[in-house]
Amino acid sequence: MSQRGSSVLVVLLTMLVLGALGALLVARVWSSEREGIVGLALARARISAAAESERMLAGWRPPSAESLAVGAAREVGLTRSPPGLTTRDSLLRLGEDLYLLGVSSAQARADGGLIARAGLWRVVPVRRPVIPDSQAVRSAGPVTVDSSARVSGRDTVPVGWGSACEAPAGDAPGIVAAPSSPIIVTCPSGACVAGTPPETRDSTLAADFGEYLGGVSLDDLVAGATVRLHDPAAIPGPVDSGAVCLVSAATNLGDPVAGSACFDLVPLTVADSGLSIPGGLGQGVLIGRGPLVLEGDFAFFGVVVARGLILLRDRARVIGTVLAPAGIKLEGASEVRRSRCAVQRAVAGQRWPDRNPARGWIFRP
Repeated sequence: MSQRGSSVLVVLLTMLVLGALGALLVARVWSSEREGIVGLALARARISAAAESERMLAGWRPPSAESLAVGAAREVGLTRSPPGLTTRDSLLRLGEDLYLLGVSSAQARADGGLIARAGLWRVVPVRRPVIPDSQAVRSAGPVTVDSSARVSGRDTVPVGWGSACEAPAGDAPGIVAAPSSPIIVTCPSGACVAGTPPETRDSTLAADFGEYLGGVSLDDLVAGATVRLHDPAAIPGPVDSGAVCLVSAATNLGDPVAGSACFDLVPLTVADSGLSIPGGLGQGVLIGRGPLVLEGDFAFFGVVVARGLILLRDRARVIGTVLAPAGIKLEGASEVRRSRCAVQRAVAGQRWPDRNPARGWIFRP
């Protein structure tokens, strides 16, 4: 072969080698870019699943979770934000107080093709608020009972509730107060406060005792309220249509009359700070975000707690218990009567997730 032919051959071989190396480099760059796109999409899906799981725990809705039978599951949410990212939530009830929360997030291309998917599953135990029912009034602030008002620690079973209640327990204190809380009872010989004893002191009672009720914070309860009262002119009460209770009515606090359409509605209600409730009827748990006034002929069966002073006047009455970290005053013919059954019914449907469950597990399908 001539020298010229050899040179051409060398050039051709060099071009072939360089071309192959260029093709390999392009393939490697394309593969790296593809891996980067998939990796980024997978990271977004994982972060989205984790964030959605936290959001679901923070926004837990007890009535929705309680409606699931043990062993049943349902999809509870679907979102498509940001663009191309779809997140689905599901809830499986494993036991009476145990759930499996699942979140699946998928990142898709503009044409709808799947790029990456990730899921997060968490076993979520739930807890109930613990409400002390061994007193009529529990207060870390001043307690005032006017001469015509009444406080009783004798266990009361509301009329018609016999089939839903245990037999009445023995008498308990009418008022349990912190050692430094003044108790002012203006009726002769303190006869307007009944119980065994009528009054007692609890050295463990702190001013913030109402903020944390057996593992469930008051903020959790406020966030999960099913009824919110803010109109001072609105009178709460049961709302029904024949035999059907209209649970979505804005002022429907259930009906303590046994056998009524709304007897099984035992809501969690939050009242705005400083609200005066001028009358009406209700049951469940009533939380005042600040001072709370119950007046007129208002009757409530269950638990009343507030972050400010609680004032009962006129003929307002609570059958259950009142927790008053900032103090309570009873005027006129108002009344607080202890009822273990009313407290237990109020708390029975209130369950909240453990905000610090065991770490969930993520997988990439």
